[in-house]
Amino acid sequence: MLNSKLLKVLAALVLILTLVWAGSVSAAACTSLYLGKETTENGTYIWGRSEDISSRFSKLFTVHPAETHEPGERYQSSTGFSWPYPAKTLRYTMAKDSFHNEGTTPEPYAEVGVNEKNVAMSATTTISRASSAISAIDPQISTSRGGLAETDLTTVVLMQAETARGAMELVAEIIDTVGAAGRESFTVSDPNEVWMMEILSGHQYVAVKAPADKIAFSPNITMHGAVDPTDTENVIVSPDFVKTAEDAGTIVRDENGNIIVSRSYTNAGTSVPGRMYLGYYYLQGVEAAKALTPGYFNYYMDPREGSKYTLYEAMRFLAYHGNPDDPADGKYVANPSSNGSAIGNANTVESHLFETRDDMPADLATVEWIAMGPAEFSIYLPYYGSQITETFENYTAYDSPSSAPDYRSMYWLFRSIYALCNADRTNVAPKVSEFLEAYQKELIRQHKEIDEIMAEVYAYEPLMAQKKATDISKAAAQQAYTVMTSIREEILAYNQNTDPDKGVFVPSVLNAPIDTKYTFNSVGGTGLPAYDIIKIQENDSHLIYNGNWGLRAQIGRFDEHVAKSSSQTNASVSFTFKGTGFSLISYKSYSQGTFDVYIDGVKDKSVNNYQPGTDSAFQQVVYRNRMLEDAVHTVTIVLTGRQDPSIGSNVYVDAFEIIGVLDGFTQGGTLVDDDVMIVDASPIIIDVLANDNVDDSAVIELISFNTATLRSGMVAIVDDGKKIKYTPDRLVACDDDEFTYTVDGETATVTLIFAEKMTYQENFISEDLKFGNNDHPQKTPGWGDYNLAAYWNSSAKRSNQAGDMVEITFYGTGIEIIGYKSWSRGQFEATIWNGGVPFTKTVSCFDPSYDTHYRASVYNSKDEGLALTEGWHTLIIKVRGDKETDALGTAIDIDAINIYR
Repeated sequence: MLNSKLLKVLAALVLILTLVWAGSVSAAACTSLYLGKETTENGTYIWGRSEDISSRFSKLFTVHPAETHEPGERYQSSTGFSWPYPAKTLRYTMAKDSFHNEGTTPEPYAEVGVNEKNVAMSATTTISRASSAISAIDPQISTSRGGLAETDLTTVVLMQAETARGAMELVAEIIDTVGAAGRESFTVSDPNEVWMMEILSGHQYVAVKAPADKIAFSPNITMHGAVDPTDTENVIVSPDFVKTAEDAGTIVRDENGNIIVSRSYTNAGTSVPGRMYLGYYYLQGVEAAKALTPGYFNYYMDPREGSKYTLYEAMRFLAYHGNPDDPADGKYVANPSSNGSAIGNANTVESHLFETRDDMPADLATVEWIAMGPAEFSIYLPYYGSQITETFENYTAYDSPSSAPDYRSMYWLFRSIYALCNADRTNVAPKVSEFLEAYQKELIRQHKEIDEIMAEVYAYEPLMAQKKATDISKAAAQQAYTVMTSIREEILAYNQNTDPDKGVFVPSVLNAPIDTKYTFNSVGGTGLPAYDIIKIQENDSHLIYNGNWGLRAQIGRFDEHVAKSSSQTNASVSFTFKGTGFSLISYKSYSQGTFDVYIDGVKDKSVNNYQPGTDSAFQQVVYRNRMLEDAVHTVTIVLTGRQDPSIGSNVYVDAFEIIGVLDGFTQGGTLVDDDVMIVDASPIIIDVLANDNVDDSAVIELISFNTATLRSGMVAIVDDGKKIKYTPDRLVACDDDEFTYTVDGETATVTLIFAEKMTYQENFISEDLKFGNNDHPQKTPGWGDYNLAAYWNSSAKRSNQAGDMVEITFYGTGIEIIGYKSWSRGQFEATIWNGGVPFTKTVSCFDPSYDTHYRASVYNSKDEGLALTEGWHTLIIKVRGDKETDALGTAIDIDAINIYR
């Protein structure tokens, strides 16, 4: 990253400064690190970078959610760069610049992150200026001309890349198309491999798959050595990679004919950069460092002999500023406040490392360790970056400018800790460092334990793993914030103490047991179930069916060979259990329909069982929820018809898997309140005693509606006092209605929860539905009953007599009339009152296509823009007895009525 980022200027000026500064190694101080999995103690890839800009430049660590985009929609940067959005972008973590420091790019310099496909990225380390001969042929493309810059690179990649190689190919496509504004190197990984790309000039680049047996680091220098452009499995180069160097007269090949990248594209250095020396010293030892000579340096190198590298060593590498115990050759920088020769220095705004593990599920393979502020006096906190959906609020909530830093900000807190320790390395820094080392090593140890359990949680339920990963990382960040805030306050108090004998500062937490809160106990446990998984078949007595359901046998296909199915809209099945989750096992094909899942009366999800093609899929888990609170739950599955291109609306219940118990549970007291889902006007039987803690002799003694609420139907005690029958008799769709029942003097409440759309047939018996003739009260209405399978529930009312009307009184927020459209249908007049004001519309049921449409929506108050408040309303439909010119009849049909909650 370049120091030019400090300037809040227009894109063109940023480009100019970029070109001026890029050739100077000392002007940019990001340092990247790579350790192949064969070189590390735990057999993992470890790689990352320190991001160095300024000593007062805040960063925000957050999560960008997944999004959908319309065709033609583009990512538009304030720099001038633009690129098409994919239809769906991925969720990803990012450490972006504060808007107090940068311009209005959507996410300025989101330098590091992991997306939900477990693609991790660190970008960028600015590399050497291209030689003048290369620049003359292939100059950088300014952002004002649409070139891709570091500003947007990570965002554009993480929003869509699904593999590390795919990320390289995406950037290659962008550079081939619009060019590059800067010379950058960046690294991307997925659960299987790591790739590193160097952008060398306006349109030239090289990407190499990192070898597992090598190590590497880069202190802002073009580092790639010999590459074979024909090795397309491990190398990706720009189309003119070879030709550009040939035309410039700078191409250099090794004895095998491979292109030596750094020698072909850049000028040799005239000295050994300080960070290059320190990196070799730290990673390979003093003799390797002393053997360095000016010129070119290879990125990949052999690891040290003997012990393999640890994660903690990698963390300290990004904080390294020399060996104080080796004054002659260790090149210790005593106060690295602004010294670009130190890897760890005051200009570091955040440091990060990724671990990629082979022994974890792919979605958990990568751990993102991130430390805010300079790494020397910070804490790397671990994140399952592909899983988390949010971060601890103090990473973003207290963002503030450098002129007035808010130390509730994670960045400013750790920046302050560094400043206080760096200012007094004799008295303050030593014991703080001692504590931070112990704290960091404890986090590393705990993470191994978390890994083992998180893998179990993920195997049980990936969504639970996502929740626990988010919660546990927030708990750890909150604790680190609390601990370091305490240390900061103690240092400030120590500095104000004028006692000359006060001694060395010792944080109060140093001698206490380390408590990182990085445990499952901090977030309410693992989420793993306390119950066995039980399976019940479609005919289990705990399942309550409403509507028309039939049995179908398929030997060897359905679970235990049999399933129940229905194609009736609003048919339902429900059950009550105590536990934490359940699954529906069903059947998918080109003829299957849709359904809604309600849990405790609240719609959780809409499901479509359609599957394209002629193959059928039996015993499919079409819905699963393992994230419920351990409590009593009532589940209702409501059929909702079909969606094109399905040719049918069947839904099958093959079996349910339940994580919990179906019998023997109570919910406090003797009687338990019940929630009952109402999905249509069919009478239902409610077994209220099933959940009550009563003996077999108990009977229901009394039922009464709560007079303070709407009365939507009639209730009666049936089955020798064991059950209650509820029969709707009003046109109602409300949030809820309720009644009470009494057993042995104790009372419980039954809450009736209505579907979002309630369907009532034209023959529904209610005072709210009146067919007649308003124009001629003495005349016999012309409404007739017609039976046809194509109608909803095979029946409808029809009239062609002018003046015939239907008066519909309903409770809800909207009304829809279901009828019939064809070449032979006429017109009606619809009048609805809203706030005492009538709204009248003439509606035609004629279909000019001469197609016939049964169960068609012929009127919907919501389509008229009428925002009805929840309450009682009246709609009057009057047959006009006329028609459109081309229609062959004047009749209208009333098939069903939908009332909206």
